[in-house]
Amino acid sequence: MSLVNSGASYEGRWDSDDACCGATAGACALNTKEDVFSPSVETPGINPSSLVMEETQGYDVEFDPPLESKYECPICLMALREPLQTPCGHRFCKACIIKSIRDAGPKCPVDNDLLLENQLFPDNFAKREILSLTVKCPSQDCAGRMELRNLEHHVAACAFASVECKLCQQAFKRSQLQRHVEDECPRRLVSCENCLTEMPYEERTRHDQTCPLAYVTCEYCQTDLARKQMADHYDMDCYKAPIPCTYSHFGCKEKMQRNDLARHLQEFTQAHMRMMAQTLRSVSSSFTPISNMAGVSLDPNQFEPAPSSFPVPSSLISTPHDSSQQIQSMKETIEQLEGRLVIQDHQIRELIAKMETQTVVVMDLKHTVRVLEDKLGGGGSAAVQWHLHMEDPQLQHSPKEPGGGAAGGHP
Repeated sequence: MSLVNSGASYEGRWDSDDACCGATAGACALNTKEDVFSPSVETPGINPSSLVMEETQGYDVEFDPPLESKYECPICLMALREPLQTPCGHRFCKACIIKSIRDAGPKCPVDNDLLLENQLFPDNFAKREILSLTVKCPSQDCAGRMELRNLEHHVAACAFASVECKLCQQAFKRSQLQRHVEDECPRRLVSCENCLTEMPYEERTRHDQTCPLAYVTCEYCQTDLARKQMADHYDMDCYKAPIPCTYSHFGCKEKMQRNDLARHLQEFTQAHMRMMAQTLRSVSSSFTPISNMAGVSLDPNQFEPAPSSFPVPSSLISTPHDSSQQIQSMKETIEQLEGRLVIQDHQIRELIAKMETQTVVVMDLKHTVRVLEDKLGGGGSAAVQWHLHMEDPQLQHSPKEPGGGAAGGHP
């Protein structure tokens, strides 16, 4: 059936349909015959297989005043979008009617008349009227009203429109989006104030716990240092950090604060020397000198284990080539300790001599105190009182002498 014939058949039903719809259908049927078959327009062409179906249905918006039924698509029950008219005088959304024909067959969904895709033609008159209708902004709290053709432009700038944050994919009002992105979004970028590394805000707490430049407090001396410096601080500088004795490899199991290490080394010098000597003997007995090893086969059973009370540290067990260096190092250390012992002996002798001298002085002072006490216990007490009397001007005019005698002048 051609578009001209379909237009004629439609005029036969003129009395039964709406006059405005009929006039529009006749005008479109006569004026757009060539356009319908042109492949350059949106409407279906002569080749249905080349038609690209649009998935968009009608306009789902609130009209003010309410939408008239003649502008409503019978399929989606919404305002007509890109309306197409059939030869039988019905209007449908472009996407709705094409989908209906392809799914339910070539028939009109309203009256079941035969309907092919190439019989559809655009209803531009209805399209202009629908786009001129007043609608309300779909955004909550927005009281804006505009023509339907301007709705998309209004929504794109509406402060109440719901927009999605590109960082966290949550929906917010457009007026609140900027504040959310700058101050509230958990995925907003922030910089570490210590190392200036950028990261999402939600990862900042975890970064602060591992940032090498963040300041942390030493648990022993309460000193604030960068985290990357704390390990060296514990190992070298912290005067309250617990450390093992320098001779822990030789068997000393004492632990003390770093500021107490020097005193410990001074007090236990002899004990440390004994430990080193015992270790030296154990190591020396475990190796054969290199000059005497020609033709000697090594038997693992010939090495005697170290005494159970003092195990040999694993760091001291090395190859015969290194043993001589270790022994020499131990000998030098022993010599240094012996020198320190000599110095300590001299210091002890000097202290003993000073103590004896101070003891003699103390004995002399005690003897003098006893003599003075004896004198004060007898007549010496009266002499002391008379001496006090002469030194105090107020007592010089006293009527009695010290000891109860009569008043008398005494130069």
